[in-house]
Amino acid sequence: MQLVEHAIPYAPTLKGSHCTLLMKYELRSNNTQAYICHFHVVFCSKYRRKVLIPPINKRLKTSVLETIEKWGQEFIELEVMPDHVQRHGGM
Repeated sequence: MQLVEHAIPYAPTLKGSHCTLLMKYELRSNNTQAYICHFHVVFCSKYRRKVLIPPINKRLKTSVLETIEKWGQEFIELEVMPDHVQRHGGM
């Protein structure tokens, strides 16, 4: 596997300020292909109700991390907010 640097345009929440993030990805390959597969998934509660509060958010984090490990996926970031969950990962 090869490590690849990739620059991504990033616009922070402040108006008019833009920057570039330099992220390092692991290039995976087999006999005929080379690939990088990353994803960003957002789960929302019904009507965006603020239900993911302690201790529910701790149990949810534990459950998601166990599932990531079980399926052998790459963990980048997991953020649990009161009304949604953001998961960044890769395969």
